[in-house]
Amino acid sequence: MWSTSLPVPADRWNRRGDTHTAHQCVAFYDQTRGGLPRKLQIRWTLADSGFGEEGFLEHLEARGAPYIVALRLTAYVQKAIRGIENWRAVQRGLEVAEVTVALSTWKKARRLVVIRQHVPTRPKASGKQPMLFRELEELREYRYSVLVTNDTVLAPEELWRTYRPRAKEENAIKELKEGYGWHEFNVRSFWGTEAAMLLIGMVCYNLVHHLNRCVLKSAEEGVARLKTLRLKVLAIPAIYGSGGRRPTLRLGVQDRSLRSKIRYWLACLHRLDLRLFNCNAVAPQATAEA
Repeated sequence: MWSTSLPVPADRWNRRGDTHTAHQCVAFYDQTRGGLPRKLQIRWTLADSGFGEEGFLEHLEARGAPYIVALRLTAYVQKAIRGIENWRAVQRGLEVAEVTVALSTWKKARRLVVIRQHVPTRPKASGKQPMLFRELEELREYRYSVLVTNDTVLAPEELWRTYRPRAKEENAIKELKEGYGWHEFNVRSFWGTEAAMLLIGMVCYNLVHHLNRCVLKSAEEGVARLKTLRLKVLAIPAIYGSGGRRPTLRLGVQDRSLRSKIRYWLACLHRLDLRLFNCNAVAPQATAEA
């Protein structure tokens, strides 16, 4: 399981391939929140359908945490969709609706936000098209997404727009595989694999991300992938020696523009305040008794 409520990964657990996505999600959520800086305020908890279990929703509600969580299109959710009569058009080919319903496994009713997109009008529409709906003429041309939330103020389209960006953890995992070789670090021991994935996924990834955002690029320009940085920035031949009794790094760069950029990057690195938060993976040293 993965949490990326920050611009960079905040927590990660390794699990067996046959483990249910919601397994120990409450413990994962609490650990992730507990490891974040206290001054950080969390506005929303956004989660995909793997976390759409009532136990997780109840835990968020008990904490008073605003949430938007996707739901699988189970038979009970499909029944709720078919009962909707009033759809409101937001954009061409995009309609929203809402309903308050208690699903069969829930102890109470909750607000569901339903989004449907007309596939002929929006060919790249997200969402699912249940098999049952394909047999119904009035529903077969739509793809559906369903969100559950404890918010009672925002309009359905605003909740959908809030949820859409999410953490984009799929992109982070793709980058870890293609740029960092994350999927190749499988060792015989489960905990050995856990340690390797933790080092690469949490330490190396975040350090490169920090370097990219604070030194190489601005936030407005976006963040380049590691394989791009490796070819254009990191893979530069150099000789470290001395010159005039001073340590000297001689880079094999002839292009003046690139040389100017490197000087600028080095100056930015020199000015960085690299104070790290206390690592909760290492216990503090015991004070020696007098």
